[in-house]
Amino acid sequence: MKIKRFFIASLLVLLICSWLPAEETVLYGSDEGWGNTVSEGLRETLGWRGNKALTLAPLGRNPFLPDTPDLEGDVNPEDIDLLLLAESRGMENPVGHYRIEGDYQISSQFSARGETSIRLVPGGLKLYPSPAAMWSAGKEWGDFTLDFRLRPATLRNGEIFFSWQGRNGDGELQSVIARVENRRLIWEFQGFFRQEAKHSINLKLVSPPLIPGEWRHHRIRFKRDSSNAGRSGASPGLLEYLVDGIPSDMVHATPTGREGLEPFYPLIGRLTDQPIQLAPSFSGYIDEFRLASAYDSTPPAGGYSDLETAVSGKGHTNPVDSGYPGSSLKTLKARVDMPGSTQVRFFIQTLERHDEFGELGFPDPADSNWKELTLREQPEDPTGFGRWYEWRTGSSAEALNIDGRYFVIGYILNPDPAADLAPVLSVLEMEYEPRLPPRPPRDLQWQRGDDNRIRISWSSDTEEAVAGWWISWGPRPGDYATTNSGTLQEDKIRGSVWVPREME
Repeated sequence: MKIKRFFIASLLVLLICSWLPAEETVLYGSDEGWGNTVSEGLRETLGWRGNKALTLAPLGRNPFLPDTPDLEGDVNPEDIDLLLLAESRGMENPVGHYRIEGDYQISSQFSARGETSIRLVPGGLKLYPSPAAMWSAGKEWGDFTLDFRLRPATLRNGEIFFSWQGRNGDGELQSVIARVENRRLIWEFQGFFRQEAKHSINLKLVSPPLIPGEWRHHRIRFKRDSSNAGRSGASPGLLEYLVDGIPSDMVHATPTGREGLEPFYPLIGRLTDQPIQLAPSFSGYIDEFRLASAYDSTPPAGGYSDLETAVSGKGHTNPVDSGYPGSSLKTLKARVDMPGSTQVRFFIQTLERHDEFGELGFPDPADSNWKELTLREQPEDPTGFGRWYEWRTGSSAEALNIDGRYFVIGYILNPDPAADLAPVLSVLEMEYEPRLPPRPPRDLQWQRGDDNRIRISWSSDTEEAVAGWWISWGPRPGDYATTNSGTLQEDKIRGSVWVPREME
């Protein structure tokens, strides 16, 4: 008797489900850092528990760099005579009109708008002007604006923040000195404002009381004539001192200190050969020290917004492979500090194939591939710096279920432009449940019956969610189709015993 031989191709679960599913957690921030993420418009900072966090990168500060956006204002790059910027790699002097000597430190402990600041050390900086500089001998000035951001450390009486001395052709001394008195910065201009070379006046400007440890934006500006009065409508000869955009002191550069007469103007003496001394005896931090040959009537730029622009930062995690199609996102938790009206929005995108990675972009509410997740604020905890927010599957009004093999978490950080505040994302924690295949059938047995047909059985002790099995068979490995129809020979088995049908 000829016995028909056939090959059992597979014994598959009819309803694939996880057996003993274990939820897995992926952590970003905290001790793990943000190395497995991609972002634009964001930078690292210190957040919750002093760990690495993400916040907004400030507006570009160097107008000479091609990636710095054009900012609306009265000062063009060609108007800038001096610009000192604190950067992580050192102090930037992009204009190059001054040779700088002296000691300083770049500090990441305190910053005004960037990530670092210039820490002033004893002796300060000396700035030697080139012939192209506004402070070079014999230069006559028109309009000007002097800006800087300052964080004083002590404000002891007698500290000198700024010092310059010159000499005209007749040997007459000139000076500009800024010193501390009663926690105020006193600017004294001796013989600096002149008419021709023979006549000069002395002027003084006083800041409001300053507070050690607080950043303030200082601006001294001068309007020589009535052209280009700007937004302020300044009258000719106006010399003004503003702190954080608020007028603190003003005087007209005339013998009476009032407008109406022909104003005096800055004129550098022909015999001047001394450098500018910045903070020769002053302790504190500075940044964005700028001198421009224009009257700037625009408000000082904030860290995250100006007249026309508010920054926004975006990022996403690298795809997380759950290992199995149909895996489920269970929870998303974030530790976020959102001062004022700042905002952090979270999104999710799922992928099924590795070749889809190249199509990833940054999260966009208008992109249907990104689904926004609404995280609920959790009760306050005693550790401070922000709050926990959580999304849990099925907990939202939309009852959103997120399934896929690869998960990508996206986030958008928005500032509070009015208060110039930025949110901080300290921790991002994702928990998902892999959709594991079931255990293979146990106690698999083969028996030949009296009719020479094979009887296959296995243990009926399977997971409750397993509804049954698919069994395919054929005459040889890889050949499970009938000779006539070309369709697979397969059976759906609800129990735990299978006897093959006659082969077609």
